[in-house]
Amino acid sequence: VLALGGASWPQTGSDGHWTQFMTAVGVRCVPFAPANCGAEVAWSAFFKEKVGRAPLKNIALSCGGHTVSGELMLTDYGLEGTPVYALTPHLRAALAQGQPAELHLNLKPDLAPADVQRRLTRRRPGDSLATFLSSAFSLKAPVPTLLRELAAPAADLAASLGALPMPVVGLRPLAEAISAAGGVAFSEVDNKLMLRQRPGTYVAGEMLDWEAPTGGYLLQGCMSTGAWAAKAIINEQ
Repeated sequence: VLALGGASWPQTGSDGHWTQFMTAVGVRCVPFAPANCGAEVAWSAFFKEKVGRAPLKNIALSCGGHTVSGELMLTDYGLEGTPVYALTPHLRAALAQGQPAELHLNLKPDLAPADVQRRLTRRRPGDSLATFLSSAFSLKAPVPTLLRELAAPAADLAASLGALPMPVVGLRPLAEAISAAGGVAFSEVDNKLMLRQRPGTYVAGEMLDWEAPTGGYLLQGCMSTGAWAAKAIINEQ
């Protein structure tokens, strides 16, 4: 049973170099790519200096019709956090095809659009954006700066609060990713996870081309594929 790991966090000893051997013996491997990783956003120099690193709590992030709620961390290079990790496959697919990769941030996902509109009517002529967002929506720094950074000059504030566009220019490197997509293609193994090219040799864990969100699913997948391969071997004795 081979369980040599993926290619993320190579300092732990699993760097994916085993794909060279697999390819040499005729086993097709899908190139490794970062999964569960941060997204890169081309912030302005002003934004980087003003915000640096700051959390956004109780938000919802969307991409390609998929929405994930949670906490987001703004960094000098872009975004980190569970919501963006969960949307990595959709971002990666868009970037690979040369298409625009864009996230949409809902800063108040628990409020219905009608409630947002109703609160917007409370803004007084003398209220600054920061003061108004704090009093009407309990949104404090860095939200005002984020809106100035990403919202179009004539953008409707309600639209910006509910679906602020965040253009993604790339993903963080594989060496920083929590996990990796890619590995031995499933077409190369049978339903017992035995290599078709090498009878008697089984593959388990992140060596296989699959990915899962964080939260225990990766560990479960690795242990389950290992148990499945072991069961197949025992049954053949």
